[in-house]
Amino acid sequence: MQLLYKVRVNNMVSNEKSNINNDVRTITLV
Repeated sequence: MQLLYKVRVNNMVSNEKSNINNDVRTITLV
């Protein structure tokens, strides 16, 4: 259970990072 939770948190963090990257790209394009 602990390991699964860690993996989920890691996935959430990396998703947030890629969302931020996408936002930055969009702003740069605009």
